Amino acid sequence: DKYRYRNSSPSDANFQIRYTKVETDGSNGLVLDAECRQSSFATEFRDRLNRDEQIESVNLERVRSDPSGTKFTAILKFRPGAFIEEEPTSVASNE
Repeated sequence: DKYRYRNSSPSDANFQIRYTKVETDGSNGLVLDAECRQSSFATEFRDRLNRDEQIESVNLERVRSDPSGTKFTAILKFRPGAFIEEEPTSVASNE
């Protein structure tokens, strides 16, 4: 099943981003391959993410549009401290 980003606003009911691939990029990065219905949705997605105080930057790469929609890659870099670091836990032994 694919992941989707939807805005909760009824006026933006057609604004959907479908993730086709998600990868981490180091300890503070994320690479999203995604698609949407029109190129302006990709730009709006980037702009909305850039407003998040935990995100340092969002760049769109490989933006390709055709009559079926727009495909793109979003490169996200999170600010230092955006993630809570937890101590590693040990796995209980089944002896």
